[in-house]
Amino acid sequence: INAEYGRKVSKMRLLLLATIPTALLGLSPYYDIVVYGATPAGITAAISAARLNSSVLLVEPSSHVGGMLAAGMLDDSVKGQPAAYGGLAEEFFQRVGAHYQQPTACYDGEPHVMESIFRQWLEETGVALWSNNGLVSGTVEDSRIISVSTAQGNVSATVFVDGPYEGDLLGGRNVTFALGLSLIHI
Repeated sequence: INAEYGRKVSKMRLLLLATIPTALLGLSPYYDIVVYGATPAGITAAISAARLNSSVLLVEPSSHVGGMLAAGMLDDSVKGQPAAYGGLAEEFFQRVGAHYQQPTACYDGEPHVMESIFRQWLEETGVALWSNNGLVSGTVEDSRIISVSTAQGNVSATVFVDGPYEGDLLGGRNVTFALGLSLIHI
């Protein structure tokens, strides 16, 4: 019951924020989850959360989404090995195959096709995207990120996910996080 109540409150907050310009209120937009970095990991984290009815914002510092995968840098050692992929990765490669009118997954799509499929997927699932939007700073309370400032503005969330390859969001923010099975404080 608490989780359902929380989702209803989150949706009511979004409705309120959607009807009144946040700049006039002096408020930051609020999302259940903000994912920083539109790498395949960041994108699939955002899509998974959106499919669970969370409001999600994906923030990407560049103009592209899809990271190295959408740049054509798939590891050749696993191309064409369906057993190496499952879940959302398998769904993505099925979408690439469908683009090329193949009955099976396609692992070597053109970079612009892969990026386009990622963008379409984000739109279908209702994930908001702020691209060309580098991280400026973050606000931490009790070892937890509660808001970040980007080139586009401030945003608050219940959960922040660090999606880039380098750990840009967590680095130097004095937050505790899990890496694999280890608990780390930086």
